[in-house]
Amino acid sequence: METTKVKMPNGTELEISPLTSQNIHELDEWLKAMYLEEAAKVVKYLSPDQQNAFLQARMDKAMILTCLFGEGRQILFSNVYGLARFTYQAVRAPQMTFEQYHTLLFPDDLMNDAGLDFLVNLFKQIDGNETPSLMGLTSTFIYELGQILNESESFNAPGRVVDLTLEFYKNYTNGSETIAPKAA
Repeated sequence: METTKVKMPNGTELEISPLTSQNIHELDEWLKAMYLEEAAKVVKYLSPDQQNAFLQARMDKAMILTCLFGEGRQILFSNVYGLARFTYQAVRAPQMTFEQYHTLLFPDDLMNDAGLDFLVNLFKQIDGNETPSLMGLTSTFIYELGQILNESESFNAPGRVVDLTLEFYKNYTNGSETIAPKAA
């Protein structure tokens, strides 16, 4: 397998190579686990009936997610953590865990331009298809929560879905109100 040497922002040299079918399988499993983990964070804000519907929809969707195309690819590349995981799969350093790789990119868990630039450039080198959009995974879950609440008969008052979704979002993000309204 052909490898290429790359230098991380801190000077650590790594070898990378194209993704194998095993790498893609591992990435798909990680993506599904993260998708369901995010759902688990949401359910505590829903009624029991809504919880069942939400979790069933999540489990059904998780079964078909893949990092290769569609929504799985969009979710994976919508945040820095997913992009870091994707690039990690190409690293040929068996002794390095994902957590160690992430720490080398973002010491003290702080985002920095050098780490972000490294990820985007490495992504382009590995994938070559597009520049990832780092819009935030949470927005997908907020939108889906709004859809479920909107379909629920107990929340049919105008504006109630937006209020509940924003309330959930503020709880989920420790008070942040930076949610963009969906265009009509």
